[in-house]
Amino acid sequence: MKKFLRKKISLWMVSLFTVSILATFTVGLPLAGAADTDLEMPASASTEVKGPQLISRDQYDAVYTAPGVMVDKESYEAEYGKLNPFTKSKTAGDVSVLYTATLSGYNSKTITPPGGSSSSIDSEFDDNLTYNLCCHGSVDGDSHTHWWGTTPYNADRVKLSDKLTFKGVSVSIGAGSGWSISGGSTSKTATWTGTVYNNWRIDHYYYGITFDGYDLWASHDATGDYKFGTSFYTINAYDSTWL
Repeated sequence: MKKFLRKKISLWMVSLFTVSILATFTVGLPLAGAADTDLEMPASASTEVKGPQLISRDQYDAVYTAPGVMVDKESYEAEYGKLNPFTKSKTAGDVSVLYTATLSGYNSKTITPPGGSSSSIDSEFDDNLTYNLCCHGSVDGDSHTHWWGTTPYNADRVKLSDKLTFKGVSVSIGAGSGWSISGGSTSKTATWTGTVYNNWRIDHYYYGITFDGYDLWASHDATGDYKFGTSFYTINAYDSTWL
């Protein structure tokens, strides 16, 4: 699986890379309350950078896509697959952490774009949940979707959607401005969606999503949607756990 080609990047490499990217690209923050954020790079963006392009970042979310030049996709994934731009929290909001849980999903399938060659699309995520005995916790994690083919090299459009759902008693969720919250007191869903054009991947990192409630069950659905000409393909990864 492509997922296992990844290697972690040391913190000094991440810092140096982020400074370089910030100096090269204009960063746009997600729109407040937006359920679908258009992440297309400005036309003036440089095509010389061979590392990830930072699309947007605030204190809760960071979004990257692939560079504007062709690269060997598997080598790129091995070098830049996990940026870890956020330092993982040791407390769930303003309370001490007593418990931890994880959500992790991966799925892939083979497609054949019109006029192209067969290859795979995939979707994946990893979440760390920290929470205390009575009701309060937070989620940090990352999600990704990729097209691994070379013909065509890029999809016309790539969309990544994250849906975090909590079910239980007196449920509430808090998230950054790029997320929309829906549901009632027994079930809440936080949804984030980003779209890029003429690219082959989206990488989404999120931090400090908070949740409250009793007898909680949590799930994550990460869905990648691809458009090649007039053809559309979808891949989703899913996991759930009781807290």
